[in-house]
Amino acid sequence: MKNVTLATVAGLTATAAMAVATIAGPLAPASAAGAPCTPTTPTIKGHPAMGFCGPASATVTVGGKTYTFHNGFCAEPITHSDSFQLSLGTDVPTLGGPNNNAGEPVFSMDIARGHTSASIADVYFGGRELLANAPIALSGQIPTKGTFTGKHTAIHFTGTWDCHGVIYKS
Repeated sequence: MKNVTLATVAGLTATAAMAVATIAGPLAPASAAGAPCTPTTPTIKGHPAMGFCGPASATVTVGGKTYTFHNGFCAEPITHSDSFQLSLGTDVPTLGGPNNNAGEPVFSMDIARGHTSASIADVYFGGRELLANAPIALSGQIPTKGTFTGKHTAIHFTGTWDCHGVIYKS
């Protein structure tokens, strides 16, 4: 498994920046090894966004339909966090009002330190929210790859994820 340092956005890791919806300035590698890619920071429908990058991928099957996500990263717990995080696609945080992620696909999963619990934080596809804050059960080579199952408002879902051997460190 390859460990690399996650790029920073205005002094915050990309995940922390996303969490506080602060996306400012270009990204730069935080170590000599550097990240294998640099997330983009586009403006989408007037909102700052974080376009994730990296080799990670995931699938989610909800209501008999499978959705595929690429271009993302797996990150060991960041400062002030106790969870492993997988982020794929483009996150468009809009504070206040309805959020359809500006029509962009995004997948976000958290696994607690020690793998004691896990959840799908958000899944958007085609301008609609498929899942949010949904607890999941995991199996596989946690946290690097595996499968998950869960239930969200009476809808069962399943999925897979794979970090493809790259885990970012903050």
